[in-house]
Amino acid sequence: TPLQELETTLSELVLSLEELKQIHKTLADNSGYILKLARSIILLSLNAQIGSAKLGDQHASLSAVAEKMGEQSSFGEERLLGMQKTITALSNLTSSLSFDIMSAKLQVEMTKYFLDEISSDNQLKPDDAIQLLYDAFLPRLSSISERIGKLPEYLKKLSSDVQGIERFLLVLRFI
Repeated sequence: TPLQELETTLSELVLSLEELKQIHKTLADNSGYILKLARSIILLSLNAQIGSAKLGDQHASLSAVAEKMGEQSSFGEERLLGMQKTITALSNLTSSLSFDIMSAKLQVEMTKYFLDEISSDNQLKPDDAIQLLYDAFLPRLSSISERIGKLPEYLKKLSSDVQGIERFLLVLRFI
């Protein structure tokens, strides 16, 4: 029946959201580590700049390397802060999606019970029951659909941020 198909679909969505939450957790954990690393590199580059300034013009190359490290670390920190904002927004989206999906699952279970009751009492015509159910489910399913539609945008942004961080780390390897 369509109601069972809806329940199955909602169950699959719950499982997919759990996978998304695990990806979110991994990204959040790693972005915190890389952010600390970027800040440490900024401090290291500042120390190197101060040290090279004390050594004079003979060590200008050390000063240039230290300055480049500082620039790259600042860039990396900005990317990571942006990435953390995206992760937070994604987390909020998945939380609200989880709530809506769980609510819809509960609504399906209540509806199945309701249909069993009215079918045994013959109090409601089938067409009226279908319209009633359609009106009841439409707002929740529309909300779920709208939020799911936003997921690719956040995931694309995260992918771009991760690629930027990879470039940042690659540049630091060569400095």
